[in-house]
Amino acid sequence: MTHDQENTSSLGQLSQRQRAFVREYMVDRNATQAAIRSGYSKKGAGTAGSRLLQYRAVTGEIARLSEEANEQIGLTRDYVIERLMIEAEGKDADTSASARVSALEKLGKHLGMFEQQHKHDATERLLSIARAFTSSAGSVGIDTFKDDDDDDEAPA
Repeated sequence: MTHDQENTSSLGQLSQRQRAFVREYMVDRNATQAAIRSGYSKKGAGTAGSRLLQYRAVTGEIARLSEEANEQIGLTRDYVIERLMIEAEGKDADTSASARVSALEKLGKHLGMFEQQHKHDATERLLSIARAFTSSAGSVGIDTFKDDDDDDEAPA
């Protein structure tokens, strides 16, 4: 068993080293530094940190501790959204234009308002490239690039 596979038999339990990683990760949310501080080598810390963040038990414990910390200080999703709304609407006297734009952007991202636009933009760009490619190829169409293995007939 490698160090990265030091899971205990239960999915919900963490090894001592994984618990150390979680504690250290909660300090600054930096997986590489948390891996180093929890005993992984500096050379492989980036990989180790990334891999540890893929373990369900590790991310579950991080989520649990984050929720616990947020409850202790009274930080809720509603509070954050409320404060962003105040900032976006410029209700504070010290609110700058850039702060309002930033707050609106964060609210928009939270609501998923920009995801569809990016997908649409990427699709349009790919279609534009495909059109340019096919028009520059003359009468060559997309069918020309069909895989030869798709023919069901045997060669004559």
